[in-house]
Amino acid sequence: MGVVKVVFLGTAALAVTALRRLVGAGHAVSLVITQPDRPAGRGRALVESAVKIAAGQLGLPILQPSRASVEALDPVREIGPDVIVVAAYGEILSRELLALAKVGGVNIHPSLLPRLRGATPVPTAILRGDSESGVTIIRVTPRMDAGPILGQVIEPINHADTAETLMARLSNLGADLLIDVLRHADRGTLAPRQQDHLLATYARQFTRDDGRADWSRPSVDLWRAWRAFQPWPGLWTTWNGRVVKFHGVWPLFTRGGRETGVLDEWDGVAAVGCGVGALRIDRVQLEGRAIQPIADFLRGHSVIRGARLGE
Repeated sequence: MGVVKVVFLGTAALAVTALRRLVGAGHAVSLVITQPDRPAGRGRALVESAVKIAAGQLGLPILQPSRASVEALDPVREIGPDVIVVAAYGEILSRELLALAKVGGVNIHPSLLPRLRGATPVPTAILRGDSESGVTIIRVTPRMDAGPILGQVIEPINHADTAETLMARLSNLGADLLIDVLRHADRGTLAPRQQDHLLATYARQFTRDDGRADWSRPSVDLWRAWRAFQPWPGLWTTWNGRVVKFHGVWPLFTRGGRETGVLDEWDGVAAVGCGVGALRIDRVQLEGRAIQPIADFLRGHSVIRGARLGE
């Protein structure tokens, strides 16, 4: 395979593996475009994207426009890339920008398109209880995640998976698939296939409040939510006016006499009663404190036994 001249657009951690794989495969990454540094954390200090950090380590030129479709036109035009690679960038790109590459743009998306278009396909797949996920590489079009499919690979979702662990595997699969797609593009053997838009589903953006435990739900749903919302926003509730975050849970299919929303021990197991079953709690974190095993937490906060959480 010949050397492919690439302009790379990405921001989130998903994109880092692909960027490193491109460089490792000997392709010429002529420019990395990533989102501007954003304030984060309690101190609201500016934080660099994972892609910016990786590009700096690799010695690649970096551009951080507010709107790539406007501000990146001249730099990309000067490069004249073979392809524009997009991975978790965070902006719908214009036809004008995409037309500057010989084969246009390709996008790495962590779902089995046309299922779960949008920004949060990995947590959404876990939240829905899907048995499989995957990675799809598509041609970029102005319509979100709707372009022709250039390559696709399936990955099972196991019961231990969180969004974090599943995304790590999909990142590696996506990077491998990208190299394969570029190989076919170089040979002129790409075989794009149109998505069936009637089968499209969408993954909405989540907020911190999506992590609030609704104890009226079945315990299986709350277990899926805990897995889906790792590392953010996590699964949490309130007690005595303070946030309690859970760091290890498992569904029980009997409530064992527990009331809905009430934390108590039953046969040596600490759990909260749910609409169906109960949610076993292994580790917790009281707001402003370190993560603790539930037994240690209960020894120091015995008054929480029998308390209704979330009120």
